[in-house]
Amino acid sequence: MIKPYSRKDVENIYGDLIRSAYKNYAKQRYHEALKDIIAASNWAYCFNHIYTDPSVENLVKLISESKVKGIEIKSPKGNRCVLIDSFLLDNRGLSQQYFRAMMALGMEILVVYTNRGGIVGKDLLKEIKEYNKATILLFPKNIDAFEQTRMIVDHIEEFMPTHLFFHLTPWDVVALMASHAINGVKKYNINLTDHAYWMGASFIDYNLEFRPYGMTVSLEKRGLKKEQLLALPYYPVTPLSTEFCCFPDIPNDAVKVFTGGALYKILGKNGFFFHIMERILSISPSVYILVAGFDKEARFDKGIENIQGKERIVQIGVRKDIDEVFDHIDIYLSTYPMIGGLMTQYAAKHGKPIVAYHDKGDAMNTVEEIVNYYQHEFKSFTDLDLMTAYAEKLIKDIKFRENEGRVLQKGMMNKERFNAEFSNIIQNHMSSFCWAMDSIDYDSFFDRYLDLENNNGYSATMSLIRNQKLGFFTKIDGFNKKIGIAKYAVRNISPRNFFQGLLNRFLYIFRK
Repeated sequence: MIKPYSRKDVENIYGDLIRSAYKNYAKQRYHEALKDIIAASNWAYCFNHIYTDPSVENLVKLISESKVKGIEIKSPKGNRCVLIDSFLLDNRGLSQQYFRAMMALGMEILVVYTNRGGIVGKDLLKEIKEYNKATILLFPKNIDAFEQTRMIVDHIEEFMPTHLFFHLTPWDVVALMASHAINGVKKYNINLTDHAYWMGASFIDYNLEFRPYGMTVSLEKRGLKKEQLLALPYYPVTPLSTEFCCFPDIPNDAVKVFTGGALYKILGKNGFFFHIMERILSISPSVYILVAGFDKEARFDKGIENIQGKERIVQIGVRKDIDEVFDHIDIYLSTYPMIGGLMTQYAAKHGKPIVAYHDKGDAMNTVEEIVNYYQHEFKSFTDLDLMTAYAEKLIKDIKFRENEGRVLQKGMMNKERFNAEFSNIIQNHMSSFCWAMDSIDYDSFFDRYLDLENNNGYSATMSLIRNQKLGFFTKIDGFNKKIGIAKYAVRNISPRNFFQGLLNRFLYIFRK
């Protein structure tokens, strides 16, 4: 087993990858340099020991200048914009919200999907194709990163937009190389992963923030200026075509409490979320907790094995009908120690009351920041007894439950409000929202992710091994750490994949 990581280990591994990227750049091994940058950015995203890195962004710019010809948009068309997107997913992320706002303004839109060989969400693709002022640019899986970047730049030069929007993974080097090569256009980043590390702060003119937490991080940790930050809270989209897929058999009089999301949101903190679920179940035998977001998971099963009432915890898997799921439940239980932003907003959209617990001083996980846009009545809890008492009143008093849900629903961002705010932003570069700064304990936030890595499967480590293969072991320092990771890799990566990676690396070096 790998010895637990310390902060120094995390920093050292990141530093080794960046040094390798610069060495590869110096030898004109640009693809290998990009591979190291992507690996380092993935690693930083998993721990958040930093939130941006000017040295990495500078290297991306140098590589772009070496491989991609720069352009100047000399005659931009006022009603044209480009959306460069790493995701283009249905009902996840913010692609649909921004695309629909652009449509509402009658804009001509070029959508660029940077995920080579990826599949566009069915609803989103339908909307793009049916809007006669939109074009989508897709790429095959085997296209070269630099060829892809040059194609993006050429299409944008021909399109001549005024606005360029980025909706990116934290390591999308193709989008950033294209951004650096394009001048004469306003560049906006949609700050989707506002709590975490991402590349791109020095590539943009404006950063679109959806809550005070992200705005605070941008000012304190990303080197962005206050005038670059534009507040625009998002809303949960209504799917075009999904029908309700039903729930497993539960009693007709059950009070359905719904929770879920990515598994990591409920792990850590000594399994405290499982204690929260037990508290909710203890209120009444009519309470059933429905859990979505993942399929059969040993870590979840272990967490609930000693819970009183665990037979009333029902796993419903990954749901494509998530909007309909919220329409058929009674109460939403926010995850802990990390909230799910979009899940919380779906609850408010459907008028479902929310039960939420967070640690004192944890600004990152206060539900208020993503539902109290046009009202300030909702409060989450830092006292477990008070949270349980509130949940009990919701469970036993239907009128109170319905009224609490209506308050949330009325105070939510919606499509019409969002579109109006979007219009104001691109025309005036101003926002209607004025937020105070949060007080953030960055060390505590890092410790949470370090705990996840050390105690819940070493997912960041496995991602690095898959990306770098043998190269990873030649780059990191520290004999003991190398031996531990090597043993872990042998147990968790098939020999065929490992030796194929080894062969690929030797062939690459031989060709160079």
